[in-house]
Amino acid sequence: MKSPHRPVGLPLDYANEIAIEMHLMRGECSDFARAILEQSPEDLESLEECALLDEALGQAHTVLIDALRCIRASRVRRQQGEG
Repeated sequence: MKSPHRPVGLPLDYANEIAIEMHLMRGECSDFARAILEQSPEDLESLEECALLDEALGQAHTVLIDALRCIRASRVRRQQGEG
């Protein structure tokens, strides 16, 4: 059990890893879409699903990256104020 006096840290490293994974997943969506377009006949339903997933990942990635930047900037400001 953790000591109640020990501050709990935000999982920023883990959040950064998730952002990287989201970026990689978007690349996989792109590869998948390219493969669909090379098929004959093209599977337009799968292509649409791929586009939907890519859009969702892009939005989530942007939100997460923006939050991480805000947290880091806030920490820098606090450290400069303390110094």
